[in-house]
Amino acid sequence: MANDGLPVEIPESRSAVPTIAEWNAVPREITVNRSTPLNCETKMVREWLRVSCREKNNTGGTPRSAEKGRGCTAETYLFSKSEQKLASVVMPVKRGNHCEVRFSWTDKSQTLVMDWPSGPRPTIKFEGQWP
Repeated sequence: MANDGLPVEIPESRSAVPTIAEWNAVPREITVNRSTPLNCETKMVREWLRVSCREKNNTGGTPRSAEKGRGCTAETYLFSKSEQKLASVVMPVKRGNHCEVRFSWTDKSQTLVMDWPSGPRPTIKFEGQWP
C-alpha cells in the first residue's frame, strides 16, 4: 500500500472482479475521505474498488440504496438491501475514468466520487448532498 492507502501500483489492465474470499483477505482499508463517519468499509483488490456501507452512520441513519451517477460504466456493480442495512458498490479504478455513486441512508445522501483524469493517483472521496 502507498501512503494514500491505495495499492502502490494500480494495474492498467482489467482483471476479473475479485471474489468474496479475495475481498475478505484484504488486510486493511484504503483512505476515502468521509467514509468513517458514514460507517463505510473501503477496500481495493488490484484495480477494483469496493465501498460497502453497513448499519448506522454517525447520525443514526441506515443504508437504503446505491445508485449510479455521472460517468459510471456497465462495470460499476451495485448492491443494496435496506432490510440488511447494506449498500455497496464495486467498480474498476482506471486512469481517465470518473464515476459518481449516490449512497442514500434513511437520514441523508452522500456521493462517492472516483476521479482519475490523469496523473499518478486517483482521488476517491465522499462529497456533500446529492442534488
